[in-house]
Amino acid sequence: MKINLEQYRLSTDDELRFEVGAVEVLLELTEGDAEMFGTPLIRYKKYQIPAGFRGAVYAMKSAVIEIAGPLESAYTAHAAVPMVPYRNVHAGLRTKRIRTAPYQTGPKVLIAGPKDVGKSTLCKLLGNYAVRTGNQVLYVDLDPGQNIVFPGCLSVINVEKLSHPLYGFDTDKPYALNFGSLNPLKNQKLYDIMVEHISEVVNKKLKAIDKFRKGGVIIDTTAYSKGVYYKSILRAAEIFNVDLLIVLDHERLYADLQKDLKGKPTKIIHLPKSGGVESRTPAQEAESRRNVIQKYFYGTKAQPFYPRSFEFVYDKPKEEWDLKVARIGVDALPSSCLPYGMAPDEHQTMVEQVNFTPALNHKIVALTEDTGSLTSAIIKKNVRGFALIQEVDTPNKVVQVLLAEEPPIKYNLGILSEVEFMDDMPGRM
Repeated sequence: MKINLEQYRLSTDDELRFEVGAVEVLLELTEGDAEMFGTPLIRYKKYQIPAGFRGAVYAMKSAVIEIAGPLESAYTAHAAVPMVPYRNVHAGLRTKRIRTAPYQTGPKVLIAGPKDVGKSTLCKLLGNYAVRTGNQVLYVDLDPGQNIVFPGCLSVINVEKLSHPLYGFDTDKPYALNFGSLNPLKNQKLYDIMVEHISEVVNKKLKAIDKFRKGGVIIDTTAYSKGVYYKSILRAAEIFNVDLLIVLDHERLYADLQKDLKGKPTKIIHLPKSGGVESRTPAQEAESRRNVIQKYFYGTKAQPFYPRSFEFVYDKPKEEWDLKVARIGVDALPSSCLPYGMAPDEHQTMVEQVNFTPALNHKIVALTEDTGSLTSAIIKKNVRGFALIQEVDTPNKVVQVLLAEEPPIKYNLGILSEVEFMDDMPGRM
């Protein structure tokens, strides 16, 4: 069978934007210098690009790209990309890092903007550029809907090496909190508590580790809209003590932030989004989350993982490993039924154990250590991994879970998430 081979010649500052169809393709840099999301491509290396992938190759100098296989679409943007202003931002951050005294903190950058303007892409770009100039940074992701570590989380990762062009940064050792929902509005009080705790974790790392103190922080945020989301951006800028706030493709947000942060030490700039950024449908967003979960359990084609399905009997004496499930946030009581001294929103941070029923089938739980008591301290516990509840057999009191490592494991308290995953790869268990 003949494979379609297309060659694309790029001039300096050109960008090849493409979307893969139903079949994976091979991409190769055969001449010149080019990058994907800030990571340089290795010349003559064949990159396996999975089906459905949307990407862009930016030519730092003239370059030739060959793609073997059918594409859904492909075109070259000639000197029409915002890479020049993006690189100028990096140059400014690099200058600040160079001028930062040993006891001072490097730049803290927050990216804000509406949905589908490339906030995460710019964060990845600035992180990779920092690494390429000999720096390491902390990457904070405050978006539970499309989190870099796992859907439903707020997280911090150490960016110490370049991201993979296709699969992103190494997230093996993150600091993650399980918010448990994709939308901050589902539990605004819990979200605010977690954001503040993440800022405390970041500050401790900056004080303790010189390379991160010099490199600084890059902060990704959830999509902007009027009201609570706007207040969340203001609050994040304040508690992280942000030096630079970048607004992507939203002049009204830029103007409002300039007004509300007037007199503050935060510099605010407005940048265009890339013309290659396209709006995603809810189905595409769900597929993106599914890919993150599948990568966690099963790895990638280049580096596959082999998770294990494990069964245990609940309501019986513990033998090897079992799982206790809890959730953060309980149903609200009518104001007339509130116990004396209890705040009306206190239910949002209360913790309760969850009984095993078929309603838990296909639910994700975030694993942490069971200390024997279910208190609000669980809110600030670092997630140590994730498990998928595949099936609850109530008559026999048997639970089947998918684990990324062999049981028994140390962490057997599962914090329930609304995130679901329909596992269609049982043949690889």
